[in-house]
Amino acid sequence: MAKKKGIIRGPWPQHNPQTSREASYSKEANNVVHGWWTRQGDPPMSTNTFRIRTRRLFTNLSVALDALSYVHKLFGNEKEIWPDQFERAIALIRDVKEPIQKLSQLLENTSQLPVTAVPLRYPLAIALHDADKQLQDVIVLITQLCNKEVSPRQVAKQTQKIQYTLELIRSSCSEILQKGYSLLEEVHRQKQIVNL
Repeated sequence: MAKKKGIIRGPWPQHNPQTSREASYSKEANNVVHGWWTRQGDPPMSTNTFRIRTRRLFTNLSVALDALSYVHKLFGNEKEIWPDQFERAIALIRDVKEPIQKLSQLLENTSQLPVTAVPLRYPLAIALHDADKQLQDVIVLITQLCNKEVSPRQVAKQTQKIQYTLELIRSSCSEILQKGYSLLEEVHRQKQIVNL
């Protein structure tokens, strides 16, 4: 038996995609019943549900962002930072990261979004992606400082990087909230136009 390159032979039946049986399987695959277990048959959420979910996440983001001021003050002091303070700082940053990730997931699932929100979601999705990246970067910077992966000479420079990134995060989150509320207003306006 000649071996063909790239094909693994074994005791199981050989797969030949050109068989008619394969064609009948692909036809049957199109007849799959969708339901709650596939999440594909669900209708899009109403604009009211979308508004409620996004506003809840915006509120969570605002609360977490207020708590982030502690982290900014912590790295603004010239005092030594203790390990438990590093852990608290990272936990507060993750509190900001959570609503951002949930908002991203909400916007990525276009089959569940109201039809009017789908084409309008891009500016907010981009802002969410940027903020998520900044949050991940500041977690890495703080972890390096906590684990003493930075030389004593570079501690001040690392602290400045952390403060700068925290300011970027605050600015990005303000932009997210502004774009998010603009999205909600535009979706509501589009709904009113459709209902006329």
